[in-house]
Amino acid sequence: MLSHEKAMKRIGRYFLGTQGKCIIFRPDIKSGLDCYVDSDFADGWAKADADNPDNVLSRTVFVIFYAKCPLVWASRIQTEI
Repeated sequence: MLSHEKAMKRIGRYFLGTQGKCIIFRPDIKSGLDCYVDSDFADGWAKADADNPDNVLSRTVFVIFYAKCPLVWASRIQTEI
């Protein structure tokens, strides 16, 4: 339980120290739903280990916006080659 208490105190100090820092979203009512998707090797490929099939997995990333405000963000390593 002591570790939980330390964690809560740390989180509280973080919030106190960052009160003036924030992200402000200004929704654009005219804009609808937007989705951006990308996929690449990110950091999965290494020249020294190029023959290893586990080394060629790509990373897929997507962000979904509504009214130009981000709703969902995800980044995952693909499971198939």
